[in-house]
Amino acid sequence: MPLRIVKEGQIYKPVIVCDQCGGAITDARDGNYHWRSDDAPVGGAEVRFTHKNCCDAFDQLNPDCGAEELDCLLVYLANNLKLDWEAAKSRAALLNSIE
Repeated sequence: MPLRIVKEGQIYKPVIVCDQCGGAITDARDGNYHWRSDDAPVGGAEVRFTHKNCCDAFDQLNPDCGAEELDCLLVYLANNLKLDWEAAKSRAALLNSIE
């Protein structure tokens, strides 16, 4: 999974990287996530990411993949983790103020 931590100045932040072009996906509306549907029953499938304009090229190289929009993944993941959005945003704001 191309989830990376990059350093900008004194701040470390997570970035999702496109598996097709290698560039950072900087807007959830411009990204998709992909998984091999035949891998899912056995321990889960690896997740891959693309920019929307890289999706067709990725799909040609990976024809057995399912795909969905990246903003949906964030909601599904937050639900599966039982994430309390307000508490997480407050904690992140506190941590950012300390750094």
